[in-house]
Amino acid sequence: MFDLIDPKYYSTVTDYLGNNKSSSKPYYNSNLQNLTLSFTLSIKTKNLTSLHHYNNNQQKLYNEVVHLKEEIGLGYRRISYRLYELGYRTVRTNRVIKNTDVYSIYKKGKIRENRLNGGYDIEVLNPKYYISNI
Repeated sequence: MFDLIDPKYYSTVTDYLGNNKSSSKPYYNSNLQNLTLSFTLSIKTKNLTSLHHYNNNQQKLYNEVVHLKEEIGLGYRRISYRLYELGYRTVRTNRVIKNTDVYSIYKKGKIRENRLNGGYDIEVLNPKYYISNI
Protein backbone atom coordinates (compact mmCIF):
# COMPACT_ATOMS: atom_id res chain seq x y z
CA MET A 1 0.00 0.00 0.00
CA PHE A 2 2.75 2.50 0.96
CA ASP A 3 5.99 2.66 -1.01
CA LEU A 4 8.92 3.86 1.06
CA ILE A 5 11.26 5.82 -1.18
CA ASP A 6 14.84 5.66 -0.05
CA PRO A 7 16.24 9.27 0.00
CA LYS A 8 19.61 8.08 -1.29
CA TYR A 9 18.08 7.42 -4.73
CA TYR A 10 16.06 10.64 -5.11
CA SER A 11 17.16 14.02 -3.85
CA THR A 12 13.81 15.72 -4.47
CA VAL A 13 10.24 14.81 -5.25
CA THR A 14 10.67 16.08 -8.81
CA ASP A 15 13.51 13.58 -9.31
CA TYR A 16 11.11 10.78 -8.43
CA LEU A 17 8.25 12.11 -10.53
CA GLY A 18 10.54 12.84 -13.44
CA ASN A 19 10.82 16.02 -15.43
CA ASN A 20 10.11 16.25 -19.13
CA LYS A 21 12.74 18.64 -20.46
CA SER A 22 10.89 19.34 -23.71
CA SER A 23 7.87 20.88 -22.05
CA SER A 24 7.62 23.66 -19.49
CA LYS A 25 5.29 21.52 -17.34
CA PRO A 26 6.86 18.83 -15.14
CA TYR A 27 5.88 15.23 -15.72
CA TYR A 28 3.04 14.17 -13.43
CA ASN A 29 2.30 10.58 -12.52
CA SER A 30 -1.50 10.24 -12.54
CA ASN A 31 -1.35 7.21 -10.19
CA LEU A 32 0.06 9.35 -7.42
CA GLN A 33 -2.69 9.97 -4.90
CA ASN A 34 -1.04 10.91 -1.64
CA LEU A 35 2.40 12.12 -0.62
CA THR A 36 3.28 12.11 3.10
CA LEU A 37 6.40 13.77 4.48
CA SER A 38 7.69 12.88 7.94
CA PHE A 39 10.71 14.24 9.77
CA THR A 40 12.00 14.96 13.24
CA LEU A 41 12.65 18.58 14.15
CA SER A 42 15.20 19.09 16.92
CA ILE A 43 15.49 22.55 18.49
CA LYS A 44 18.17 23.20 21.11
CA THR A 45 17.83 26.41 23.08
CA LYS A 46 19.08 27.78 26.35
CA ASN A 47 16.14 30.12 26.78
CA LEU A 48 14.09 27.51 28.64
CA THR A 49 16.36 27.46 31.68
CA SER A 50 15.80 29.77 34.60
CA LEU A 51 17.91 32.90 34.38
CA HIS A 52 19.59 34.58 37.28
CA HIS A 53 19.41 38.28 36.60
CA TYR A 54 21.92 40.81 37.84
CA ASN A 55 20.51 43.35 40.26
CA ASN A 56 20.91 47.02 39.35
CA ASN A 57 24.19 47.48 41.25
CA GLN A 58 25.75 44.36 39.72
CA GLN A 59 24.72 45.39 36.21
CA LYS A 60 26.04 48.93 36.74
CA LEU A 61 29.38 47.58 38.02
CA TYR A 62 29.67 45.11 35.13
CA ASN A 63 28.86 47.82 32.57
CA GLU A 64 31.52 50.07 34.12
CA VAL A 65 34.13 47.28 34.02
CA VAL A 66 33.31 46.48 30.37
CA HIS A 67 33.48 50.19 29.46
CA LEU A 68 36.88 50.64 31.13
CA LYS A 69 38.27 47.38 29.73
CA GLU A 70 37.00 47.40 26.16
CA GLU A 71 36.41 51.03 25.27
CA ILE A 72 39.13 52.80 27.22
CA GLY A 73 41.57 49.86 27.24
CA LEU A 74 42.61 49.80 30.89
CA GLY A 75 44.08 46.74 32.59
CA TYR A 76 42.48 45.04 35.58
CA ARG A 77 44.67 46.79 38.17
CA ARG A 78 43.95 50.25 36.75
CA ILE A 79 40.26 49.40 36.54
CA SER A 80 40.32 48.49 40.24
CA TYR A 81 41.93 51.88 41.04
CA ARG A 82 39.30 53.64 38.93
CA LEU A 83 36.44 51.75 40.64
CA TYR A 84 37.91 52.79 44.01
CA GLU A 85 37.89 56.43 42.88
CA LEU A 86 34.25 56.04 41.79
CA GLY A 87 33.35 54.65 45.21
CA TYR A 88 32.62 51.02 44.33
CA ARG A 89 33.10 48.46 47.11
CA THR A 90 32.48 44.74 47.39
CA VAL A 91 28.95 43.80 48.39
CA ARG A 92 29.66 41.20 51.08
CA THR A 93 32.71 42.58 52.89
CA ASN A 94 32.56 46.25 51.83
CA ARG A 95 36.26 46.21 50.91
CA VAL A 96 38.06 47.75 47.94
CA ILE A 97 37.58 45.83 44.69
CA LYS A 98 40.94 44.25 43.77
CA ASN A 99 42.25 43.49 40.29
CA THR A 100 41.42 39.78 40.72
CA ASP A 101 37.82 40.75 41.54
CA VAL A 102 37.69 42.89 38.40
CA TYR A 103 38.98 39.95 36.33
CA SER A 104 36.31 37.69 37.82
CA ILE A 105 33.53 40.22 37.20
CA TYR A 106 34.61 40.67 33.58
CA LYS A 107 35.15 36.97 32.82
CA LYS A 108 31.93 35.72 34.42
CA GLY A 109 29.94 38.56 32.90
CA LYS A 110 31.16 37.62 29.41
CA ILE A 111 30.26 33.97 30.04
CA ARG A 112 26.80 35.09 31.14
CA GLU A 113 26.35 37.28 28.03
CA ASN A 114 27.34 34.40 25.74
CA ARG A 115 24.91 32.09 27.52
CA LEU A 116 22.02 34.54 27.28
CA ASN A 117 22.73 35.54 23.67
CA GLY A 118 23.56 32.02 22.50
CA GLY A 119 20.51 31.59 20.32
CA TYR A 120 19.40 28.15 19.28
CA ASP A 121 20.26 25.30 16.93
CA ILE A 122 17.72 23.68 14.59
CA GLU A 123 18.23 20.25 13.06
CA VAL A 124 16.00 18.30 10.70
CA LEU A 125 16.50 14.58 11.26
CA ASN A 126 15.21 11.45 9.55
CA PRO A 127 13.49 12.99 6.52
CA LYS A 128 11.24 10.39 4.85
CA TYR A 129 8.39 10.57 2.41
CA TYR A 130 5.78 7.99 1.60
CA ILE A 131 3.76 7.69 -1.60
CA SER A 132 0.47 5.90 -1.52
CA ASN A 133 -1.36 4.72 -4.63
CA ILE A 134 -5.04 4.31 -4.01
